[in-house]
Parts: sequence; structure tokens; C-alpha cells
Amino acid sequence: MKREFSFVVLLLVTIAFPLGPGACRSGVQLDEIASPRTVDEGRVLQFTVSASGQNVTLTAQNLPENATFTDNGDGTGVFRFEPDHTQAYGSPYTVRFIATDGKDTDTQSVVILVNDDPSLDFFALSGTIVTPDTVIYGGEILFGAEGILCVGNDCSTHSHYAEATKIDTDGFIFPGLIDAHNHVGYNFLEFCDLGRTYDNRYQWQNDPTYDECVAPYRENKSELICEMTKYGEIKALIAGTTSIQGSASGDCTETLIRNIEHREANGFSDDVIQTRVTSIASMSASTARSIANNIEEGTTKAFVAHVSEGRDTSSLDEYFILRDDKDLLLDATAIIHGVPYGLAQFAEMARIGVSLIWSPRSNLVLYGQTADIRTAFNQHVNIALAPDWSPSGSRNILDELKCADDLNGSEFSGILGDEDLVDMVTKNAAESLGMPERIGRLAVGYEADITVIAGSGSPYAALVGAEVEDVRLVFLAGRPLYGDDAIMRGALRFTDPQDWCEPLDVCGVEKRICVKSSATSSDKFNQTLGDIESILETMYNDYGKSIDPLFTCSAPPVCRSL
Repeated sequence: MKREFSFVVLLLVTIAFPLGPGACRSGVQLDEIASPRTVDEGRVLQFTVSASGQNVTLTAQNLPENATFTDNGDGTGVFRFEPDHTQAYGSPYTVRFIATDGKDTDTQSVVILVNDDPSLDFFALSGTIVTPDTVIYGGEILFGAEGILCVGNDCSTHSHYAEATKIDTDGFIFPGLIDAHNHVGYNFLEFCDLGRTYDNRYQWQNDPTYDECVAPYRENKSELICEMTKYGEIKALIAGTTSIQGSASGDCTETLIRNIEHREANGFSDDVIQTRVTSIASMSASTARSIANNIEEGTTKAFVAHVSEGRDTSSLDEYFILRDDKDLLLDATAIIHGVPYGLAQFAEMARIGVSLIWSPRSNLVLYGQTADIRTAFNQHVNIALAPDWSPSGSRNILDELKCADDLNGSEFSGILGDEDLVDMVTKNAAESLGMPERIGRLAVGYEADITVIAGSGSPYAALVGAEVEDVRLVFLAGRPLYGDDAIMRGALRFTDPQDWCEPLDVCGVEKRICVKSSATSSDKFNQTLGDIESILETMYNDYGKSIDPLFTCSAPPVCRSL
């Protein structure tokens, strides 16, 4: 995710033509008004406009909101502008001043630039902080667009504390949640009931029912990939996700959460992830060597690959192809799925430092079983948890946490604590994506990606049990994108224009979400959530279907192996 804002300075040039014989100047003339003028949000810009002449009337046109102009009746007038905390986004404003005596008229235009309120550059949240390694009750976290500045019991001595917007969250403050494996553009699709399980992914990919399920994506992606991807990102954001792996690239995806494997959309200046979705066996030797060389040189921090997605021997064989034929069982490798692995594979992965990205609900739907997490955990494999996609997986990361918790109690003898599950969607996920020093923790120097959850009791249990309505606030790179309406409208004072951040009822709780980020249509940054839903719904209705809802207010299906 990347938001870039630029202010345009207009240069107004007056072209003077020499007066011809017999010409005379107007009897009314405005004194020169300096332009452009600059003001910060929440501050006051005031200046006097004056004109020469008799019985002069002064007026102003194109006044922005919160601006007034008063004619004093003596050839002078006062312009006053106190922009609110939405008006930097509409800058610049061009105001036209007019002087007339009823016969002659003179005009001047003044450009007014509105800057963001400097105090909105920093926020200080108070509540229970979950780093997630430690819990700080009654803690504070201070941050801005450049990252986290302070985490502790008291941040008041920091140089930016006094100017920060302070919010008592009355909640649990977590790192922004990380979805380490998804196929984001498909997440407008409804659940695909294939009616059976399979031995491996290549079987269901060749099933005509599957082809029918994904046809709306395949047949419309060239035109609607922006809407498809943003809808998937919005589903994730509502559940507290700030980073996601598995999205299409493109300028139109830069406005929402971090598309972690794309330089132009992850909010960073680099791209340290390489991915592989198709068969590892089909990878050329030259591609494998290139990935290995990039890892050795440090330009690639994570190689994230779909490997061993299935329950049969051919799925297990992919592990050995990755290791022996491709030489890519490396400490930067993250294996998505690993369904048939046993002690030997997990022990080797742990020894080398290979991560496992686990998508249990999708595995159960497609194969009737999932990875042996008890063995992987006992061998100290780094495990991340992720939903996969809507056609067979969980709707969001909160639902996937509940699936993992179900299996932990019913099949893994409760080996995973709530803290372990939280780690899988924060610091473990960051590790699997090669970004353990950027995201996934609340610590000084980390990105200011923050999710606040309502709840009581154990903070770890609160996140594992959280429903979508419990997501109280989400910050991305220090900017509020989603949260409870009262906080977004009040304490945060809207860093986006109010008509760009939309109200959203989430299971009876009033929220507000900021999707639109500009007025330009060429990159589709002007689309609201309502626009995106309408476009996708119209397309999907042609197939006799309705888009998968952003959320549901009922518990997700229980997860059990067949």
C-alpha cells in the first residue's frame, strides 16, 4: 500500500496590454494581493483586501468551506479561512476577489494552499499493548508515518508526544495482522462447493465445477482486476489485516493494505519476495538458480512457494523436487501447504529454517486433511497462518484463527496456546515473508501498522476469539484506514475528506472505512467501497450469483478433518 499526495501550485500570470490613445484606466482598482497563500489545517489564514475608487463594493467567489469574506464598506474587506482536518486533500483553492463601483470592475485571483495539520502526523494510543512477545497493561504507543517511535508504559517524554493526537483505545493494541498466503483477486467469488475431496491440487484444478466457479474471475479480470483486488483487500482490512501476500500487481492496488510482494504496492522501496504458484516440478533450472543466487546475494529475503498441496505420494514428492532437483530448500524458503509432511520433513525444515504457511480450512475442504501442525510445532518450524481464498478457505484471518483453534482442540491435543496462534498472524508471518524487522511486531523502528481489538481478559484469547465487529481501529503506515465511527470521526478528526471515508455497519457496530484516496479516475483511486461493490455485483449477477459478502455476523463453520 502506498499513498502519495502532492499539492499543486498554480502560477497566475497577468498579461498587460499597453493602453492605446484615448484609453483610460478603470475607476476601481484592487491593490495587489500576494499569491499563493499557505495555511495548515486547523490554523487561521486572514488578510485584508483593499481597492481604490469611490463607493466600492468588494465580494469574493469560489470560497472554500470554512472561509468567509466580509466587505467593511470602506474599500476594504477581510478574508478569513480556518480549514478543517479534511481540506488539505482539496488543496489548492483559487479564490476570486472582485471590486466594483457599479460601472467599473477589477478582479484578482489568489491561490491558497492547505497543508496537513502537523499534529496529525503523530498518534499516541493508550491501552493494552501486545508486542506480541510481551503484554504492557496501561501502555502507550507513539507513532507517525515514518514508523513506531515509542512503546512502553509512558511515552510522554518523547519529543513528538505533545503534538500527537491521543486516543484511549480501551482495547488490545496488536501489530497489524499479516496474511501470508492468499489469492486476493478471487475473493469476490462465493464459496465453491465441489462436492468431493481430492488427492492433490491438479485434480480439482481440472474439475469442470471448479472451472465454472472461477470463470467470472478469469473472464473479467482484464477489465476489473482493480475492483477484484481492492474488494479482497477490503475484506482483509475489515478483519484487521494490514499486509497480504498473493495479489495482482498494478497501480490501482496501491491505495489499501500492503500488497507485500510488489514494490509499487507494499509501501517499501524494495521487493524482497519471490513467489511460485504453479508446479515446482515445472520450474526451469535457470529460474531455480536465479532464485537461489538472489537469496545468497540478499536481494531476495523470501521465496514463497505452493508445494505439496495434497495428500498423496505425488504431493509429497514435490518436497524432494524442491530440495534435490531445484536446490531451493533454503532458510529463506516458505512452503505454502505441506499437507502430507511428517517428522522427517518438518525436522529438516526446522534445521534449515524453512517456514510453513498453513491454510487449514482450505486444506480440509479440498483434501479432507491438513498439515500435521502438532509435529511441525514440536520440531520448532516457523508456522504462519493464512486463509488462502474465499472459494475454499476462510473469509478472513479472524475466521482462519478460529479454524486453527478448532483443530488445535480437537486434533492437536491443545498443543498451541492462544499466544502461539497470535504469533502465526504477526511475527511468524513476517518471518515467513522475509520481513521480521519491518512488520509483525510493535517495537521502535517498525512500520506503524496497528490493529486494535475490543475485548477483555487475556489479550491473546481476545484476538483468537475476535469477530469482525471487534476490530476497533486499523492503522496502515501511521494512517487510520478503518475503525469505529466515533473514533474515526472524533479523535482522529478525519485525515481523509469526510465524503471519501464511508460509514459501514458491521454487525450492528458503526464503522468508517477509507477506500477512496483521490478524485482522479485514471487509476481508479476515486472509487468508493460502494462503487466497487456495485461494479462487481453487476458483473457477477450476469452469472446468476452474488458477490461473497465482506463479512458475516455468524460463526464460521467448525473445522474438522474427514
